[in-house]
Amino acid sequence: MSEAQLLENAEKAEKASDYALASELYLEAGNAFQNVGNYTKARECYLKAAINGAEGVATKGKTDKPALCYFNTGMAFNKLDRPEKAVGCLESAVREAKNESWLGTAYFQLGVAYDLLGEREKSVDRHEKAVPYFLKADNPKMVGVSYLSIAMRYFLLKKYKAAIKTCEKAIPYLGKTQADNYVGDCYYYMGYSNQKLNKNITAIDWLKRAINYYEKAERQDRIAACYAQIGYCYGELEDYTKMLEFSKKAIEILEQKGDPITLASTYLNIARAQIKLGDKNSAAENLKKAIPILESLKNRESLVYSYIQLVNIYDELGMYQEMLEQLEKSIPVMEGESTQTLGNWHYKMGRAYNELKIHDQALEAYIRALETYTEVGDEESMGNAQMNIGGQLVHLRRQKEAIMHLDEAIKHFQKIGDNEKIGRCYYNISLAYIRMEKYKESLKPAEETIKYAKKANDNEIMAATLYNIGNVYIKLNDSKKAIDYMEKAAKLYQQLGNRELAMKCAEKIKRIRLGVWLPDLP
Repeated sequence: MSEAQLLENAEKAEKASDYALASELYLEAGNAFQNVGNYTKARECYLKAAINGAEGVATKGKTDKPALCYFNTGMAFNKLDRPEKAVGCLESAVREAKNESWLGTAYFQLGVAYDLLGEREKSVDRHEKAVPYFLKADNPKMVGVSYLSIAMRYFLLKKYKAAIKTCEKAIPYLGKTQADNYVGDCYYYMGYSNQKLNKNITAIDWLKRAINYYEKAERQDRIAACYAQIGYCYGELEDYTKMLEFSKKAIEILEQKGDPITLASTYLNIARAQIKLGDKNSAAENLKKAIPILESLKNRESLVYSYIQLVNIYDELGMYQEMLEQLEKSIPVMEGESTQTLGNWHYKMGRAYNELKIHDQALEAYIRALETYTEVGDEESMGNAQMNIGGQLVHLRRQKEAIMHLDEAIKHFQKIGDNEKIGRCYYNISLAYIRMEKYKESLKPAEETIKYAKKANDNEIMAATLYNIGNVYIKLNDSKKAIDYMEKAAKLYQQLGNRELAMKCAEKIKRIRLGVWLPDLP
């Protein structure tokens, strides 16, 4: 029967006050219009089905079938995306029903409605109640679909073993009806559940089986989802070449046809594989593709992950302007994260500004980081922030303030026994005194720097300190000590393989011996 004929018959039943029949025919007409893509007309029919069903319940109708009216009204409300209304009607339908043929469908639709309301346990229960009715009606397809629906709810409830077992129940029934799409779904959820149980090799096997059925059903979107999941599994197995291969297969489909969540997560998987394989430039490009999708989806967790990875990549590549742009752009997102994470973000912003030699902005960022770290009480983070605040103040020639913050940083690092950072703080204190031309005062923190640098085997900062002390003794007109420290610095730079600075020290020694006093203070 055509859509027009169904609609005409529904209108006749409505005029005759046969509300049970009218609601049923309006439902059928709505389904018919939906099948041909006329969604506006379909919605009109579903609304009339709900109205006639409700009228039948209120008056018991000409045919005296209130249970059927409840059923039709509930079905209509489900079609109208009103699960809260559907639940009440369908529960009344099954309560008042006797042995009606539609009871299996009613319980199934109740399961759907409860799922839409987020009540997964009730959804499982109603789907389970549908199974005996479909078995009695010899409807293997709906038996299989009911089991599949139960498995999907188990998956959402994180009951992965139960999901696998229930999919195994569904497959024989669905296989009888050649429902390739649904069989593919069973294997997909078996694969996905195994992945959640860290059984990645088994997961890959089931997902590849799912692809075979999705190919028969011509479901490209589901094939892409399988490729994406297989790629993720290979990543968990640390086979990043395979991870990249299958993730790219997924992207080829998803960029043409696919849901945005899978598309964004696959870009992230590709970026993850490329980071592991050392291709950080390509990883950055894929992360940038994921971010606008995640922003539109308001997927906070994945968005935070993307920003962190992208910022870290730009940092490693020395692309500090790009790093800073992403840091500034993402602050509103990070403000919803933990205090420690937000502090880390301000700290990274300070680093970017420092590398770009914008020291006043770097100082502000490090101060914001310190404020957030203080709330957490993390000694290392507070020490790092204080140390970098001190470093920026040295650059800004606010030496007394710099020394104060560096002294505070040393206290934090002493509590956790970080000799390397204690040494670097003393290095900056010594540098601050040199910038103030307090050369004698600079020597004590310089000696402290050497002491802690030796403990930490930090030869780089030790060599720089020896060089600075040499320059200080030039200023103090002590050529013997100046040469002694320059020679030690030159030797250490040679050991570090820094030939340029070793030669600079040698040139400085030569000038001292010739009486050419040209101190090159840092």
